[in-house]
Amino acid sequence: MMDLIVDFFKIGDEKAYNGWLEGAIAGAEPAKARMLVNPGKDASGLKGEIKEVFGHLFHQADQPMEGWQQFVVHARDERGDPVTDYLLEVLQKKGDEWVEFTDMYTDVHAYGADASFRCFHVRLPEGISEKKIPLQIRVTASTGTKLMAYQGYGSDDSGKTMTATAGPVVIDVNGLGDASLFYPFTTTLVEIIINREPWPLTKVSEIFKFLGNLEKQGGQVSADQP
Repeated sequence: MMDLIVDFFKIGDEKAYNGWLEGAIAGAEPAKARMLVNPGKDASGLKGEIKEVFGHLFHQADQPMEGWQQFVVHARDERGDPVTDYLLEVLQKKGDEWVEFTDMYTDVHAYGADASFRCFHVRLPEGISEKKIPLQIRVTASTGTKLMAYQGYGSDDSGKTMTATAGPVVIDVNGLGDASLFYPFTTTLVEIIINREPWPLTKVSEIFKFLGNLEKQGGQVSADQP
């Protein structure tokens, strides 16, 4: 791999690039063939603790796959501050119903230093990059306080107040215009922006009542306090 990268930086013209690309593709074919093998293949006989731990890899074992894709998701508000308490649910349409898209949950990790970043390692079923599988992302978020609330906009462009108990904002992700969101063996960066506003949105905010009560009690609020 290191030799391949070093050779890439030595490329001086289009002919050299085409030669490098042909060699890179040929050299990667054996590894790519192994990566396209569904991890659930021939796993039906596994039982007990092994199946319990790795069972999420074995569902739909007979289904062909296009490969793997990594999604790095970052959630923030309109000011750039991180949104750390949020949930993403991915659903696919089967018939007239929306059901959990289990392939999206093959491997999920939150970044320990900043939970606004999440990493999804996704198994791509056959046909997904051609937008043949209707998908929805449902986003739920909470500020953790009654003084502030999030407001998000889904595919229908209608505003929705987001709290821990409210329904999610729904985004259709069949594709981005004519392009697909899914492309095997790539890393895709996704940023979710949610408005953070004083609550309630249409009346005098509770945060002003809170500050007024502090003044009555002789409390002081510094200029840099939220």
